[in-house]
Amino acid sequence: MDLFNYPGMFLTNDGSSNLKGVFAPYPKEVKRGGHNMLQGKVQLRENYIARFDKGTEFPWRVIIVAENDYDLLNSDMVYKLALAPSKEVDFSWVKPGRVAWDWWNSWNLYGVDFEAGINNQTYKYYIDFASENGIEYVILDEGWSVNSRADLYRVIPEINLPELVAYATECNVGLVLWAGYYAFDKDVEDICKHYSEMGIKGFNVDFMDRDDQVVVDFHHRVAKITAKYKMLIDFHGTYKPTGLIVHILT
Repeated sequence: MDLFNYPGMFLTNDGSSNLKGVFAPYPKEVKRGGHNMLQGKVQLRENYIARFDKGTEFPWRVIIVAENDYDLLNSDMVYKLALAPSKEVDFSWVKPGRVAWDWWNSWNLYGVDFEAGINNQTYKYYIDFASENGIEYVILDEGWSVNSRADLYRVIPEINLPELVAYATECNVGLVLWAGYYAFDKDVEDICKHYSEMGIKGFNVDFMDRDDQVVVDFHHRVAKITAKYKMLIDFHGTYKPTGLIVHILT
């Protein structure tokens, strides 16, 4: 619990009944690579797990044991033991909701008078669907920005984001953008400022794929910055959200 500025932990065993905590060492060298050059691929690691200042408080761990797997899901121990959210932060702007997500069906639309794909016509169709069914958000998944460039300011010519935002606003639907970890981490503050001013409601960030100290810190930095710009954040390809009250920040 209270996993701040420290790596996550996994439990493993040697085939016996003994359990051992495993922590990711601190990354020494990280290169851009992986899926569409959007991941930070660790090349070398240090022989220690964390860097910290004198007086740092370390996290503590919770292990929940249950006879049935659904009892693990129903347990609220982690939330009850976590630090309470800051009273100084205004959460009145937060609007929880459901989302229509193109990734589930790969833009396969039938019986339409346009070519389905990553384009404005397809996303307007999704927006109409969300509006008609009381769904609060639509995600534009991977493909709206130029592929393999890791640059979230470079939007493909088939997508006109300001036009989509205006259309979605008329339909009372919010738009969420998918973002790869490497591209998002390069310029989190300005990316959030730019797209919040455009009217985008938040980001679905993917391919962190690690829980070393650097990536754990990334989650906290991003949560604070997106909250600053009143944007939701959905951490997708990531570790278990230990210590971060994601449901409150989003």
